[in-house]
Amino acid sequence: MVDFRTSPDAVGLTAAAADGFIVGGRPFGGEVRLAANPGSASRARAAYGERRLVVLVREGAWDVRDFDPEPAARRAFRGLRVTCGRGPRKPAAGATS
Repeated sequence: MVDFRTSPDAVGLTAAAADGFIVGGRPFGGEVRLAANPGSASRARAAYGERRLVVLVREGAWDVRDFDPEPAARRAFRGLRVTCGRGPRKPAAGATS
């Protein structure tokens, strides 16, 4: 059974080797304390497959962000069409001709 627990200065991870976690670039089984990650998600100490487990502290609360570098939604997203919301014949409210 996988377990994440917070303490005042770290996040604890408990997992069996069969759970598939990687810590420090090696397959992991046991207990480890993870400090906040410096820098980007690619520098995260813990991972699960291609997903990076980013440990962070915000407003005094510890958290683990599951960063998936290739989520289906990101692959499917093609961008936004952005317009100002007015056509060429509709002046902005309050504008004078």
